[in-house]
Amino acid sequence: MPVLPSDEVSRSATLGYLPLDAATDAALTGLVSLAADVLGASGAALVLVGPARQHLLSTRGAGNIDHLFVEHPLLVEGCTLRLHCALSELEGSTHELATAFVTQAAHHLESARHQRAVSVERGVAQESARRLEVLFEAMSEGVVVQERSGEISAANTAAARILGLTPEQLAGRSSLDPTWRCVREDGSPFPGSEHLAMVTLQTGVPMVDVVMGVYKDGETLSWISVNALPLRERGADAPYAVITTFHDITAMKAAQEAAERLTRQEHVVTTGTLAAGIGHEINNPLTFLLANLEFSLGELDAVAGGEPTSRVRGLAKALVEAQEGGERIRKIVGGLRALAREVPKAVPTDVGRAVASAVSMATVDLRGKATVVDKVGSSFAVMADESRLAQILVSLLVNAAQAFEGEDATKNRVVVACESCGDGRVCISVSDNGPGIPPELHRRIFDPFFTTKPIGQATGLGLSISRSIVTSLGGVLDVDSSLGGGTTFRIQLPAAEATTAKAPTRATVAPGAAGRILVIDDEPAVLAAIGRILGKDHDVVMLSDSREALRQIEAGEHFDVVFCDLMMPHLSGDALYERVATVAPAIAARFVFITGGACETRLQRFLSQAPNPCLDKPFSIDTLRTAAQQQLERHAAPAPA
Repeated sequence: MPVLPSDEVSRSATLGYLPLDAATDAALTGLVSLAADVLGASGAALVLVGPARQHLLSTRGAGNIDHLFVEHPLLVEGCTLRLHCALSELEGSTHELATAFVTQAAHHLESARHQRAVSVERGVAQESARRLEVLFEAMSEGVVVQERSGEISAANTAAARILGLTPEQLAGRSSLDPTWRCVREDGSPFPGSEHLAMVTLQTGVPMVDVVMGVYKDGETLSWISVNALPLRERGADAPYAVITTFHDITAMKAAQEAAERLTRQEHVVTTGTLAAGIGHEINNPLTFLLANLEFSLGELDAVAGGEPTSRVRGLAKALVEAQEGGERIRKIVGGLRALAREVPKAVPTDVGRAVASAVSMATVDLRGKATVVDKVGSSFAVMADESRLAQILVSLLVNAAQAFEGEDATKNRVVVACESCGDGRVCISVSDNGPGIPPELHRRIFDPFFTTKPIGQATGLGLSISRSIVTSLGGVLDVDSSLGGGTTFRIQLPAAEATTAKAPTRATVAPGAAGRILVIDDEPAVLAAIGRILGKDHDVVMLSDSREALRQIEAGEHFDVVFCDLMMPHLSGDALYERVATVAPAIAARFVFITGGACETRLQRFLSQAPNPCLDKPFSIDTLRTAAQQQLERHAAPAPA
């Protein structure tokens, strides 16, 4: 220990310290701040207190230890805080000088701080990991982590539950596992190589809100909404793993489909109501249009005799073309009426005969484009309306013909087959080897007015009407199709005993079988057309007001046949019939109802219960004359006096 000079400044210089030539407060503040930075401790722990203590320490020299700080928590492994304080008189003022320094402490303090920081960080990390693990298992959404190889390295309980597997079964499994059975929303296969996780691993692009169908245990189909997000190292382009999240939307999808079905049903009902009204309004003018055309052709032929002139032939051709146009309108209106859900009467119907009729009617569309193979035979019968069943088959055959991209009857085939479903039903199928229907259109092809054909080439009503008819007969119409694999429509109808009944024959008008006929219709042109047709052979009374008809019948007027429209103002046809049945039941039995489309439920119920025949507008001359003659023959007894 060197001998220290008594002079304070000299002693400080001997010890290697420079006196602080500054005011007391500033010097102490700076000293405390410096010591706090070095030690990483609070400045309050380093405050030097009292001039007497400083003076005492200064007189005892720099080698003394201030025990106030020896047991400070940050001073570990024997670190020592050494203090030197001094008093100096400069220019008559007394300044308190102090210097603090630490020996053998820097590396110990840094190590202690690092260990303490690491310990705190480890504790925080462990707590965060524990919370994330709890959160991972508590999530109701399935979470799966797949490594670069595609194998599952982690999956929560919800993922196992949603997929119908155990966590052990999921571990190590890849999207490429062939035991997965997944489908897209349109029902087509969803191969493992195209699963979201695999796509994201390959491209690094996130995939969001993709719907996938998963078969649990290979049988139960569940629907999930899937997201896939890539995991990347900082600065890397390709992901080293992917996190896939998904939730079960089976119930939501079922509710959505039910709502869509309800919407479609409401649309069909609304469309049907509109179609029925339009059909009724068209049928009235169409009735007298076709009747007058047919009448005019007959009269023209009679006037021309056996050798018509070229002018007469030209006129006849124009009338025939107009008649063909009217027939096309009649078919369209007939489709509208079917769309209106008018219930056809189901009777035992021979499938073979309906198929033969349909193939014959569709020949124009099929000729040269495709070969029709009839595999039905004559051993099947269903409960249906033969004309309606034929209408459905014609629609399906024409659709098949229009589906072919080229005209090659040696290559294009349409097969009509029939087999028992084994549940009291008969399945009639119409299959083609055409290009098939795109998956995205499967759900729309039965919608009214939906068509993929150019404007003017189709109405978009054929399949909608066909399904409506099949449904009204207690059956089902569905489709099975794939791109490039052709299309098969299947009609399932209740089975009936095979029938060999012959088609009804047309009645002929017997010479001299004239009668007194009453025609009631609020459409004057329809009255005139019917009167013109029947007036040659019968005494025809035409009335446009049903109330006047009732007055004449109540007054005792007799009629052999009464043609009565159903939908009329003031007194409808069914109401008139019920009044007549009370006052003149014999005449009520001679009623023949005519209708342009009984769309009201009340009228449909009435027609189904009434024993009288009914003619649908527009009707042909032959149909009208046959109905009149049949009523005359049926009620040939003498009229009451």
